[in-house]
Amino acid sequence: MPRHSSSTLEVLTLLALLMAGPLLGSLAGSQEIITVELGEFYFEPSTITIPAGQTVRLVIMNLGSISHTFTVPGLNIDVTLGPGETVEIEVTAEEPGELELVCRFHIAQGMVGTVVVAQAQPVETVTVTETVTETVTITETQADPGAETVTVVETIVSTETVTTTLELTTTLERVVTQTETVTSTETVTDTTTVTIEEARLGVSALFLVIGILVGVAASFLLRRG
Repeated sequence: MPRHSSSTLEVLTLLALLMAGPLLGSLAGSQEIITVELGEFYFEPSTITIPAGQTVRLVIMNLGSISHTFTVPGLNIDVTLGPGETVEIEVTAEEPGELELVCRFHIAQGMVGTVVVAQAQPVETVTVTETVTETVTITETQADPGAETVTVVETIVSTETVTTTLELTTTLERVVTQTETVTSTETVTDTTTVTIEEARLGVSALFLVIGILVGVAASFLLRRG
């Protein structure tokens, strides 16, 4: 049975890159990962964007030489990191909007930022359908000595239809629905061929007729002479 050709994968990859290329960098399974660096006295990036209604993993790294906090009062987040420490947390924000991000120890030094909770983008669906048809013809000749010869021609036609549906969102969540429809038909044709013995009888009869005609012609010529 034929399987998907490599063109299917190429088409799906091209469509995904065209529609969601900028988002591939933040893809990790089904969860987005955002890395945030802290130092004296900054957040990098200073504006963090997360999608509403989705869980995001934040990897927070303190690259500074003193302790800092990652504090977002609107999300009840308050993490203290010592020098060189890294902390991972999961964040889920339901309501779109902008929230204040601060380091409680260094607000006076201007160590502030913003968390933007963005409205989730509508799902875009791409459907790719590929049909592959393969025809195989097998010819087999069976013969028994002194018997008629039978030629069997068998034709097998296989058709496979594959439909793949991709749902692309801000995190490139890929939902694939695949259906396969397989149709097979077989055609068998029997052909009977004349054997050698039957062919010899036919040739003998032909020579007999020719001999009779030659005799008649000779008699006619003798009479005229």
